[in-house]
Order: sequence, then structure tokens, then C-alpha cells
Amino acid sequence: MLGWVPLHRDVGVRRPSTAMLALAAGLAACTRTAQTPLGPVPVQVGGDQYDACASLVGGLSFDQSGAVAVRSGPGDRYPVVGELRDTKGQTVLICDSAEADEWKGIVYTLGDAQACDLSHSQPDARTAYAGPCTQGWIRSSAIAQTVD
Repeated sequence: MLGWVPLHRDVGVRRPSTAMLALAAGLAACTRTAQTPLGPVPVQVGGDQYDACASLVGGLSFDQSGAVAVRSGPGDRYPVVGELRDTKGQTVLICDSAEADEWKGIVYTLGDAQACDLSHSQPDARTAYAGPCTQGWIRSSAIAQTVD
């Protein structure tokens, strides 16, 4: 039972009941969990007989701010780690997907894809991208056009 339990019958001092303490501890744990940031989810590359990444982004659909948010993992609960404002002169490769294909794992850079060391096949098992370019996750709906 929630509430206060008297410490002693003759004294007006009370303490919280065991149930009230358990409820408070549970609420505190939920609050901590909700505030704990999620760690980054590496974009996986390779595992294909062709290129290390499946497609090249040919165009993006920008939001009202004129940008596409790049997140550290596939979902809105992951923090924004960058943004794409213009793809001119930039290479954006689609290498991974998650959350029923609603999110795409990308690797991007200014200039040519060869700078990212992904222009050749990597037929071995898929591995986390560890090259020199930037990686992150964008909504699939932000991709207006792809070039295979």
C-alpha cells in the first residue's frame, strides 16, 4: 500500500511505506534510462560480390531548414551528428539499412568515393566501416534519387 507508515504510535513522525519507496526507485530508473544517450551504430559495408556499398545518392529531399539530419544510429532517438545541405561536390554512398528499410546507413565525403576506400568489392562478411570518411544514418525518405 502506498503512503506513509508511522514510525511509532506515540510520535507524529512518519516514514514512506516500502511500496512508496519501490515506486520512487522505479520512476528514478525510468528517468535515467530515458536520458541515457544511445551509443553510435556503425554503418556496415561489404559482404557483396560487387561494390562495398550498394548505391550512390543522386539527390536528397531537404527539410524546411534545407538540410538532412545525419544521426549516429537508425532512429530519431539517436543524436544528430551532422547534416547534409548540398550534395554538389559531395559523394554520399548507401551502404546499410535498418528498421524495416526506413533508415539508410551512409558514408559521405567531399569529392570522389575513392577517397572513402569503398570503390572496390569487399566480398567478405559485412564489417563496420572504419575508413577516412564520415558515416551516419539518414531517413530513407530523405533520398530522392539513387544511382546504382
